Amino acid sequence: MNSETQWWANQRHLVERSLAEFDRQQMPLNTLADDLMSFSDSFADRGESSMEEFASQLQMPAAEWLEEFRSAAFGVEVIFSVAVDQNWDTLPSEQVTSLNGELDRLEELISRLPM
Repeated sequence: MNSETQWWANQRHLVERSLAEFDRQQMPLNTLADDLMSFSDSFADRGESSMEEFASQLQMPAAEWLEEFRSAAFGVEVIFSVAVDQNWDTLPSEQVTSLNGELDRLEELISRLPM
């Protein structure tokens, strides 16, 4: 495994850990949203050329994978922002459904990275 692939494998582990901590209610939504956007920025900085060794695993072009991850991370950020704007202590069911959809999408995308 080359250094780029190892970096992506490490990032997969970090994202999975963040998602698991949120799922176990050990991380608040605002921290998760910040972490996901930071991961997205880091992934974009690394670029699609760093994904060449495992590109076939992604099941889509690397640029599209990066865009999909950013979109899902941004979706989590928007849900958090709406919750803050509305002063919600608890997300309404429609927001929970949206959040779960974004988290499922992130888990799917991350599962395509090397281990």
